[in-house]
Amino acid sequence: MSGGRSKLNGVKFLKPSAHYENLIRLRRENPAAFARLGPATHAAVTQYESDMRLYQEAEQRRQLAARYRYNEAYEKLLLMKGSDPATFARLSPETQRAVEQYAAAREAYEQEQEQ
Repeated sequence: MSGGRSKLNGVKFLKPSAHYENLIRLRRENPAAFARLGPATHAAVTQYESDMRLYQEAEQRRQLAARYRYNEAYEKLLLMKGSDPATFARLSPETQRAVEQYAAAREAYEQEQEQ
């Protein structure tokens, strides 16, 4: 796994586990049965959920970063958004959304490059 690995140091679970997914379902559907399991199991399920969130966020960031391509027009619109928000607000909602999506992809790309 390339980009994102450093942010995932210490993460034990790097892919979904049917075993832990079943424990999560047990906790949701039968809390009393889940409560009878030991504290180590409870801690492991909590760790699994946390690790899966981190992994999914890293995966989403990688996918978003892969879409980034430098676009001079969007760069200029981003500058306008910061320096002249009133003018930026007059752009069409579609253009504003496209600029926001471009900014998010650029940010994800830059984060991936730092790792």
